[in-house]
Amino acid sequence: MVSSGRKRRASGEAKARTVRSEYVLVAILAIALLVRMLFLLDLRDTPFYSSHYSDSRIYFELAERIVDGQGIGSAFFMSPLYPYFIATVWSITGDPLFWVRAIQILLGCCTALLLFYIGRDTFGRTAGYIAAALLALHAPSVYYDSFFLVESIHTFLIVAALYFLQRAMREDRLRDWLLSAVTLGLAIVSRSSIILFVPLFMIVVMFRLPSRLDALRNPLIWLAVIGITLIPTTVHNYTAEAVFLPITSSFGYNLYAGNNEQAIGLYSMPEAVDLYSDPNGHAFVERMTGTAMNAAEVSSWWRNRAVTWIMDNPGEFLLLYVKKLILFFHPGEIDQLGLSMDFFSEHYAGPVGLPKVATPLIFILSFAGMFMALKDVKVHWPLLLFLVAYIAVTALFFVNGRLRLPVTPLLFLYAAYAVSTMLQVVRSGKVRTLVRPAIAAAALALPVFLLQAPLDIRYELEYLKLGQIHFDAGDYAEAGLWFERSVDERETVDGRMNLANALAAQENMHEAVVEYRAALALDSTSALTWFNFGNLWMQVNNAPRAHACWTRAIEYNPDFAPAHRNLGILLMHAERYAEAEKHFERFLELERNPEQRRGIEMDLQRIRETR
Repeated sequence: MVSSGRKRRASGEAKARTVRSEYVLVAILAIALLVRMLFLLDLRDTPFYSSHYSDSRIYFELAERIVDGQGIGSAFFMSPLYPYFIATVWSITGDPLFWVRAIQILLGCCTALLLFYIGRDTFGRTAGYIAAALLALHAPSVYYDSFFLVESIHTFLIVAALYFLQRAMREDRLRDWLLSAVTLGLAIVSRSSIILFVPLFMIVVMFRLPSRLDALRNPLIWLAVIGITLIPTTVHNYTAEAVFLPITSSFGYNLYAGNNEQAIGLYSMPEAVDLYSDPNGHAFVERMTGTAMNAAEVSSWWRNRAVTWIMDNPGEFLLLYVKKLILFFHPGEIDQLGLSMDFFSEHYAGPVGLPKVATPLIFILSFAGMFMALKDVKVHWPLLLFLVAYIAVTALFFVNGRLRLPVTPLLFLYAAYAVSTMLQVVRSGKVRTLVRPAIAAAALALPVFLLQAPLDIRYELEYLKLGQIHFDAGDYAEAGLWFERSVDERETVDGRMNLANALAAQENMHEAVVEYRAALALDSTSALTWFNFGNLWMQVNNAPRAHACWTRAIEYNPDFAPAHRNLGILLMHAERYAEAEKHFERFLELERNPEQRRGIEMDLQRIRETR
């Protein structure tokens, strides 16, 4: 009887602990959802809710073309998965601005849940709770879950793939291998740089598992399924441009953007590439070579430039690579090619989350956790391998805050393991066992933090975007003020050109001419500046100068459709029909929007009837 009573009490206590544990997990997920929804509600009251730029603008425009039935007619350069994700949500809901963000917020919460499961199964329940809580309150994750960027879905897919892979390694069930392969394949499609993990994982598996075919059956199926997930993008690229590109054509361009004579570790493109009209540098390369090229050839051209610089400067390349490895662990949030979280927080209500001072502490704890976990590396080696491979590949290109988001959950996991281990050690009184991990963490952290180079982070792009928002709304005076702030922050071609546009819209033509010339002094090959300069001359009825400017725009970017349209209209009114017809035909080859095409098609018909 006594024994039976004790068993019942033990069973009841176990159930109570389970219930309490579930409450803790639900509370963490509720906090994750709450802080993300609060930020989304705050974001809706800002101009950036419905306005996009940089990568967000490209993704949104690609999704719009898919929804309109135009599709993506060229080989993929940006993530193939994300614009189709936006387009799918858009088609189903009709409101992508809210529902894409809402789904990303749910994915962010699911990422925290999966991270808890990885932590619980690998390092214990306490580590799982701590890791999930850190991710729930990670301000950059909260922030980017509400923007049109691939990071949210990419991070979720990576954590899901690693969760299923850990289960597959423990239990060797085919279902887990398949789920890991599908989610990892989709993660590769969303950003191809993580593909290096696949061969590295297979090499380690070959050494760790018996060489019998039955032992390797599931890993080989895993490898095959990942390959299958790449077939749609490969087929699309071949159909679009007759090139063999399994995922995207961005490799060469991004490699050069991180490895050139001006590179400092961040994105750095010394060539005069117009990111607005020519984001992959395709038109620039064709202009430089005088040869029409497909996406693979353009990527190879950029790759060769990068490799040439690396081979000519091996010492500088190695130092730069080490610098980028250190920069990956910068204590600040390095925002580039997007809307800076720091800028947003200064001007609007920023995300609720852990304070900035927590970042270096978490990095130190993650270093300690990785060292502590080495004794059981056979349990978590796929996690550690993915983390190391991801950082190594990222540093080969360039570093910014968004690019470290996908492995931030793994850093949290190791930091959580360090904290949970320290709590156990303190309870047991064996504090001396923490000495070696502390020394190892300090040995890594000291050079990482002491050797961080100062970064010249400014907000010229954010001020520029605010100006563009007001310009599009017809508030040209307010737009001009923001463009001036952008130029004051850092003088750029886009800043000067947009300031000129605002002045021209207010009919301050003389000042506008000064600003256009200042922009062209910074970059005389800017097709967009020449195009807008031509628009100004047309406003003041100076057709010869407008013609000259639009001709220069096409010279520097032969695929600049609006310049072909304007030149065609100008030439048609001058009764130079043969030349007008040529530009109209080129415009129609480039422009897919039916509304934009309609008027030109009518003009082209009138020309042909006249002739």
